Amino acid sequence: MIECLTQLKRLSAKNIPFYVIAGNHSTPKTIYTSPILKALSSIDGIYPIFSQKYEYFVQDDLAIHGIPHINDDRHLVEELEKLKPLADKMNIVLLHTSIGKKFLMEEYGEKLFPEEKMDLLKDFHYIALGHWHQSQQVKKLPNAWYSGSIERQNEKEAEKAKGFLLVEFSEKKKTKVTFCPLSIRNWHVFEIKDCHLKDDDQLQNELKKLSQKEDFSESLITLHFKQLKPTQALTFSNQVINQHFAKCLNLSIRRHFIQETSTQLNFNTNTESLENLFCQYLQEQIEEQKDQKELIGLARQYFHQYEEQKTNL
Repeated sequence: MIECLTQLKRLSAKNIPFYVIAGNHSTPKTIYTSPILKALSSIDGIYPIFSQKYEYFVQDDLAIHGIPHINDDRHLVEELEKLKPLADKMNIVLLHTSIGKKFLMEEYGEKLFPEEKMDLLKDFHYIALGHWHQSQQVKKLPNAWYSGSIERQNEKEAEKAKGFLLVEFSEKKKTKVTFCPLSIRNWHVFEIKDCHLKDDDQLQNELKKLSQKEDFSESLITLHFKQLKPTQALTFSNQVINQHFAKCLNLSIRRHFIQETSTQLNFNTNTESLENLFCQYLQEQIEEQKDQKELIGLARQYFHQYEEQKTNL
């Protein structure tokens, strides 16, 4: 919020008006929480629309209409009915919604624009849409565009271009839309496959090769370990993995465990206790039977001691 307010004050100082509507993530779910966009109202020339109702502003020959995210579906329909272009103005409407099911994000609280109300939008010169993260034109409405997010939000967007839309209006009230890409931090997604067939040295070498492919400074990385044995996770900790990508901005580690049957490890990994899992790990790692027996006995002793203490609490 501090960074947002700092940058918006730059626009205000240059007398550049800024209009913004609240989305599903910036709209309180209860009446007891103040809208976060309310803080923007304190800056001259910044016009946030956040009160779960239709508002419009006139800027010279431009009319900016905005309907923010509205929690109640019935109230949303009531506010949509108020949408009407102003005569002799270039009319823009700001909406945070999905125009068709293909633009749903499977998020809590998102809204689908009512199909039967689509005619309300046909007379607007431009429809600026939020919610969908990819820059895309809407086929149902030629003048409707999603600008998309300016940062990658998840690994599915790792290879997607990000930027903003430059919208130019002609005297004939026609629009020209240009996507302007931004140079932003990279998001890399890597997979290490068949982990159950590799020992620790092989996994370490594979990680080392990945980490040396390029300079990952300021990058986001998602690392998938496929078909990993549960026992491998005990030695291949986050700390060990992080050492290979120490310069990256953020490293997300996803472990996908192999479903081992009783013929492989003599237990079902879905139901086996942590105690038995750890003892099985010791059995696999220690060749000397005497040391193996001693350490397994010590491990069980500590597990039982822990359970006794937990019971007495």
